[in-house]
Amino acid sequence: MSVPLFLHLVGFAIGLGSVLLVDTAGLLWVFGKAKASQVVWLSGIAQKLIWAAVALQVVTGSMLLEPEHVTIRTKVKLAAVLVLAVNGILLDRLRARLASYDTEDFWKLPRKLQLLSVVLIGLSQLCWWTATVIGFIASSSH
Repeated sequence: MSVPLFLHLVGFAIGLGSVLLVDTAGLLWVFGKAKASQVVWLSGIAQKLIWAAVALQVVTGSMLLEPEHVTIRTKVKLAAVLVLAVNGILLDRLRARLASYDTEDFWKLPRKLQLLSVVLIGLSQLCWWTATVIGFIASSSH
């Protein structure tokens, strides 16, 4: 195994693991099992890990990319990573907005903010899992 591949997998483990932790806490918040302040606090810590992991994956992924072997799968994965990064910026802004509300209850937030939360988190999951599955398929075909 090459060093870039190993580091790419490290970035994957840190990034997806952190995202799953934050999204699970968010789901617990929706079901009334966690408070908004807890989710905001956890996501504030995890975002640093997530951004570091995304950066590590972009750098190592560029080292692993063989331009002469770029397939439609690779293009879809790159698009998923781009959407993931833009969505991450939007999620950072959402976290700041959520922190400004004076409620711990998800269901007391404005409906627009509830919907935005669900859409952005769903998009995050879709992008992470798309990139993960495509990466797995690509590594299995070598």
